[in-house]
Amino acid sequence: PPPMDQITPPEDKKDEYTITIYAAQGDIGLISFKGPVTGSADLQGENKFAALLKALKDIPKPAGKGAEGISITIEAAPDLNYSRLIDVMDICRRSGYDSVNLTPIKKEKN
Repeated sequence: PPPMDQITPPEDKKDEYTITIYAAQGDIGLISFKGPVTGSADLQGENKFAALLKALKDIPKPAGKGAEGISITIEAAPDLNYSRLIDVMDICRRSGYDSVNLTPIKKEKN
């Protein structure tokens, strides 16, 4: 096996996509979707779930890896209702991404 301090070879690196969920009174105010291939998009309005589903399904899968070569991270606002977070996780699952990372939204630096 490679030494522990060795950098992960590029072929093992996953394409990283981030879904950021901003809350408004506990509900989803805005979903921001960002990735290395798709760029970044803000999804809002009543069709934001459909737009997110489409964006996730449209992610180009790395050759020979499929969904395994993609890393999805959901950054959620601290005041987001848990049930809304579950809704977004379900959309990820329906798109073929069973493994999703969760993290709180990083504070903006002023």
